[in-house]
Amino acid sequence: ANHTSVNLLPMDVDDERLIRSAYLTLRAAQENLRSASCKIFGPSTLTFTLDGKLMGDLGELVAYVEFGLNVEAVNLPGIDARTAVGESVEIKATAGTSIDLNADSTPPQFLVVTRFDQDHGTWQHIYHADAGPVWDLISSKARSSKAKAPHKRTVPLNALRHLMDLDGLLILPQLFGSGSS
Repeated sequence: ANHTSVNLLPMDVDDERLIRSAYLTLRAAQENLRSASCKIFGPSTLTFTLDGKLMGDLGELVAYVEFGLNVEAVNLPGIDARTAVGESVEIKATAGTSIDLNADSTPPQFLVVTRFDQDHGTWQHIYHADAGPVWDLISSKARSSKAKAPHKRTVPLNALRHLMDLDGLLILPQLFGSGSS
């Protein structure tokens, strides 16, 4: 696909091994909690999932470093960071197969979606480009049955992978790291 890139100023980066190590430590703690739960209660539905706020924060950390993003000083809905030239970026992270987005919000200029491999402590940026095509997609989707609010729309990661192949898509370039070994 033919893509247009945005030039960003590089920032200093800590080794991604530090992030991977911390993530694997969290996974080990998750497994320890599951084992303790089973020992205490027997088979249990408690999963101690890492999705949610912790996963989102981890995704933001990785995106800040690998895309050279600036942390947003004020917490604004749908804007987690800014590029070096001030463009808005929303960051989503999951260990699953989809993300939820707010269909009623004004789209940021860029969307970064990262999927974490829970077994290996690696990650892959599924989407890191102009948010417009994603908002076009969700504006035509029905309300998610999983979503807790009517304005949320579920977007499968496979749909985002397909959108990354569009010709002329404005890509947010990755400056550092690879996320995988």
